[in-house]
Amino acid sequence: MTDEQIKELFDTVPAFADSCIESLRPAPFIRSISRCWSASVNTGLICGTANPNYPGMTWRELLDKGEKMRKNIRLFTVNPEYYLNLEQFRAPFMSFCFHDGKGYVAEDGCHRACIAKFFLYSQPSPFLHGVHLTEVQTDARMTNLFYRLKKLLPVWCAAFPNSQEVTRNDDAKGWSMSFYGNTLRIENHRRKGFNADFQAEELEGGLLPALLSPFKRRFGTYRNLLN
Repeated sequence: MTDEQIKELFDTVPAFADSCIESLRPAPFIRSISRCWSASVNTGLICGTANPNYPGMTWRELLDKGEKMRKNIRLFTVNPEYYLNLEQFRAPFMSFCFHDGKGYVAEDGCHRACIAKFFLYSQPSPFLHGVHLTEVQTDARMTNLFYRLKKLLPVWCAAFPNSQEVTRNDDAKGWSMSFYGNTLRIENHRRKGFNADFQAEELEGGLLPALLSPFKRRFGTYRNLLN
C-alpha cells in the first residue's frame, strides 16, 4: 500500500509502517501470568502476532495483503468509531498477549489490530479498549542459564525447561493471576535413569562450575549425570 493510500485512510504514514512484524514465541520459563477479560492495550506497543502467516511482513504489507484486510478496511471507513469506543467487551473478540512489555496479537483480531495501530497513531490516545489481555512475566535468570547450559552440556545430556503453577488467584471477577516456580531438568540419555531437576541457585553454584572444570565434571558431585 502506497503512502498516499495510507494517508487517505489514516491522514498520516506512521513511523512503524515499514517495521517487520515479529513472531510470538513461547517463553521457556514463566514467573507469572495475568489475564483480564476486558482490558485496554497501547497499540503502539504491539510488535507482532501469533498468526504464523504474517511474521516477516511489514505492517504496511499486512495492511495491503492481509487475508481479511479488505473487508476490515471497508468496515473501518464506514465506522471508525469502532476503534475509539469504550465498550466493555469488543465484538468480535480480540486477544492480545504482552511478554515482558512487548505486545502481540494472540488469537483473533490480527487485521483489526493492524488497522488500530495505523488509525490510533494520530489520535489523542493509542489505547484500544474492551479486549482480552494476557500479560506474561518471564524468568530471565533461568532463561539465560538454560541457553548457557545447552552450549556446555555433553551431547548425551539434554536440558528441559519446567514451569509449574504454584499459586493462582481467580476469585476476582474478570481477571486472574498465576505464579510459577521454575526448574531445569537435565537428562542423561546414555545412562537411563540418571536425571535431575535444578533450581537457579544450584545451577549457578554447582552444575555450571562442574561443566567448566574437567576435573569436577569427571570426579565431582555431578559425575554420574554428566558422564
